[in-house]
Amino acid sequence: MVLILYLQGNYQMYAWMFSGSSSVLGTEPWYVPQQSGMYIVQVTDSNGCSGLSPEYNHFLTGIEELPQLSAMVYPNPSMGVSYLKLSEVGHEAQVVILDIKGQILQQHKVEPSQTMQPYPLDLSQYAEGVYIIRVIQQDYKPWMGRLMINR
Repeated sequence: MVLILYLQGNYQMYAWMFSGSSSVLGTEPWYVPQQSGMYIVQVTDSNGCSGLSPEYNHFLTGIEELPQLSAMVYPNPSMGVSYLKLSEVGHEAQVVILDIKGQILQQHKVEPSQTMQPYPLDLSQYAEGVYIIRVIQQDYKPWMGRLMINR
């Protein structure tokens, strides 16, 4: 969600600033605050008359969105053994293998040192079909992919 400060009116010039500062942050009728603080806008009309808005105390809140983890499973389709290659190495990962109904078949804790190389996934004991691979790493959105077993 992005909050936009907007001043309604028909002015020739806009100067968004932090209260108590003369550094101009923006010159449009709107401004997207980058940090919490007291904001003001100075406007000038077509006659050259200018005015200063009341202070607006803005607080940035919310949760920063996490980056998306990416991974690759190969070969896919597989005869039973595939490999998981993670984009973010050096971080512990949790790998969960589910069947198409969402039932957990396997769970693996992948140590940081194991993320440097492709991680083996052995599904040879399961029937042909489609399986879901879910990877979770701290500070990333989980990755989810499909693996087809075809013998």
